[in-house]
Amino acid sequence: MPSTMKSLRVACTRGLVLAPVAALLMSVAFLMLGNGLLGTLLIVRAGQEEFSSGSIGAMMSAYFSGFTIGALVLPRIIVSVGHVRTFAGFAAVASITALLHAVLVEPWAWMPLRMVTGFAYAGMILSTESWLNAHAVPSTRGQLLSIFGVVSMGSWALGQALLNVAPPAGMALFLIVSVLISAAVVPITLLPSHSPAEVTLEPVAFRDLLSVSPLATFGVFLAGLAIGGFWGLGPSFAQSIGLDIGGISAFMASVLGGTLALQWPLGWLSDRVPRNLIIAGAALASAVAAAGVALATEAPLPLLLVAGALFGGFGIPIYSLCVAIANDNLPAGQLLGSKPNQRVEVAAVF
Repeated sequence: MPSTMKSLRVACTRGLVLAPVAALLMSVAFLMLGNGLLGTLLIVRAGQEEFSSGSIGAMMSAYFSGFTIGALVLPRIIVSVGHVRTFAGFAAVASITALLHAVLVEPWAWMPLRMVTGFAYAGMILSTESWLNAHAVPSTRGQLLSIFGVVSMGSWALGQALLNVAPPAGMALFLIVSVLISAAVVPITLLPSHSPAEVTLEPVAFRDLLSVSPLATFGVFLAGLAIGGFWGLGPSFAQSIGLDIGGISAFMASVLGGTLALQWPLGWLSDRVPRNLIIAGAALASAVAAAGVALATEAPLPLLLVAGALFGGFGIPIYSLCVAIANDNLPAGQLLGSKPNQRVEVAAVF
């Protein structure tokens, strides 16, 4: 009986943790379905259009350049207009740019479009992550961010499967991306939700963030370099080793599937074991798995998929773990949306 009561209390606590952000998580699911499909679709289409490898790399770098710029300048917009309006406005921008990719199929056009898309996604992800942090406490932060990661990566993985719905050379997949991003606005605007209270901005200098949590600062940066490089060139790598559309989507989905499987266990463990130990172990395991991916190019597809799943399962959650440890160390008044009428700030994201 005591164990039953304990399980019931845990279930109730988890429900209380999720209830205020259920609509937000639904919106994130639609958003990541669209972004997961678009990222892979563009690289496959670029290969079919015979874009140079340099152009493909620059195009993907443009996305992360826009994302980084957005992470630096958009906190003020979130403060001035609120989380919901920020999300909705940038979702509209991302939906428009998705369609423009299909109209202007040229490297010179796709580069600025990818930058604008990255800027828009920075706004949406900043608003969603700070929203989640507003409802988290240290004892549940790792789990809540892991749930966010599971929803994100699970939706992103499903987005890879949508690559098989229609030929990448046509317009249909771009329309699907636009519809999914637009649908992301519906849950947080029409369903009951508890958005963070109105906040103001207190900038945190990089050196201060570094002094408060050097592990989180360097961890997020290095994880961003590694995982950002994979998002940008993973489909191109799969295409270069001779995989067809089905194989490319399977490879990308395997990486995300591994993330889906391990994101929650790693987050749960990080709430019970020092987070720095979990981050170190995950980093080592993901490095070994990345070497396995590089060595499995001539191996049967199942081995490549297993290596990809392990890389994603241990590598991608590092970001969420670093965000959790940073938020554990920052004062409450420096988390965007953490408490009403306090001066707050956004943790950088990649």
